[in-house]
Amino acid sequence: MEGRMSKETRDNFIWTILLIAVAIYGVACFSLHLNQIVKADGLYFESDLPAHISMTVDDGWFYSLMGLLIKVFYATGAGAYLTAGFIALCEVGTVFATLLLVNELTGKYYTKSMGLLFALMANLIMPFYMELAGKQRYIGYQSASVWHNSTYTLVKLLGIMTLWYFLKLRDKYLDGLKKSEWFIFAGLLILCNAAKPSFCFVFDFAMLVILIYDFLKKDERSRADRLKKIVIFGCSVLPSLIVIWWQNNVLFGQDTGNGITINPGYALAMRGDHPKVTFVLSIAFPLFILAWNFGDLKWDRRLRFMWIMWIFSFLEVFLLAEEGARALDSNFFWGYSIGIFFVNLISMIKLIENMKRKEGIYESSILRAVITSCGTLILAYQVYCGIYFFINLLMGTTYWM
Repeated sequence: MEGRMSKETRDNFIWTILLIAVAIYGVACFSLHLNQIVKADGLYFESDLPAHISMTVDDGWFYSLMGLLIKVFYATGAGAYLTAGFIALCEVGTVFATLLLVNELTGKYYTKSMGLLFALMANLIMPFYMELAGKQRYIGYQSASVWHNSTYTLVKLLGIMTLWYFLKLRDKYLDGLKKSEWFIFAGLLILCNAAKPSFCFVFDFAMLVILIYDFLKKDERSRADRLKKIVIFGCSVLPSLIVIWWQNNVLFGQDTGNGITINPGYALAMRGDHPKVTFVLSIAFPLFILAWNFGDLKWDRRLRFMWIMWIFSFLEVFLLAEEGARALDSNFFWGYSIGIFFVNLISMIKLIENMKRKEGIYESSILRAVITSCGTLILAYQVYCGIYFFINLLMGTTYWM
């Protein structure tokens, strides 16, 4: 009993330290975003916030949930503080939403402090930076951690919550959903698209693959009954498509001069000296874990679903490009950033699981130690890259650093 209490006490102590770290992170995010809105002389504090605020407040138009919130915030006379505070709350909320997702993916078999550590690391990790591959730490790479785009910050939080809720429904929807469950899920998808449709471009197609798989597999239910339940669940996506239709008219209507075209490789090669190398370095950690766990795709549906989402996020950024005034904005990268976030997170979970495995290649304690040690070092370096980048942003350095 004493040993167990000692372990609980240690876990509670670490949990408290991590809560303090998250609180400090939140305060730092508030300071960063306030400086992005009200720039200090001689410092960059670059972000998309000034443009979004000017478009909403001065020009009087917007196309996203964040734009609507900015309009409300600035109507109070304390717009800068409320906007910075809301974005910081979203970033702190994303850490705790990630913790919910970790618990759902692991069945809560980790200590609560380890789950929170994973959640914090997943929101700080950035690409494996190598100066020879690309001199800039963000531009030319692809990152799940971004602090200069408020709409991405909001959709990242909502996307994590949506995936968490989907996983809770995943095992029960064939037995029938409650009306409240259907409406909550549909509502989350609407909010995601209202914030930024990037997540749904990734998630909706991955969900479609799962629904087709569930229809084709055999179980004790009749095929007609399964089809009915699958159609009901799948229709939860439809209301959110209305939001995309409206946004498309605003951004790509006939009078805008903007459009979407298929241009393979254009977005990925838009910036950076060695885009193929930086593409690999951007997902160095999950690629390393996948290489040693490729066979797990057959039975680990968590790993499989995350990589399915990554595939669709990659297809989005690889195939699609914008035309007109938005041609250089790299907007299809946001969906890819979300895809990277989810493979980063599941790879962290697999790394810890690999430390305890004793079958297959992990039967050898030496090989298991080498694989997990290398994975830990790669992860640690990528988290360091994110912390270094974030600290420099706080000091006013451009994100083109």
